[in-house]
Amino acid sequence: MSCYSHSEKGAAFVAHQTFSLRTLFGVIADRFRRARDRRRQRQELIDYLASDHRAARDLGITVYDVDNFCR
Repeated sequence: MSCYSHSEKGAAFVAHQTFSLRTLFGVIADRFRRARDRRRQRQELIDYLASDHRAARDLGITVYDVDNFCR
């Protein structure tokens, strides 16, 4: 005999969560914002490595490699 009654059987299942359009658009906007920030930071790093040859050399990257990162 089960220790659960028939009325508790539905409580064992998690209700499906519905998202509002506002939440969906917020998630999409957040992903675009993060992608833009990553792109900006990547470009700043490439510019820095291109301008400071010593930093690139310390990392084992040549100036030609830095130029290829931009493509």
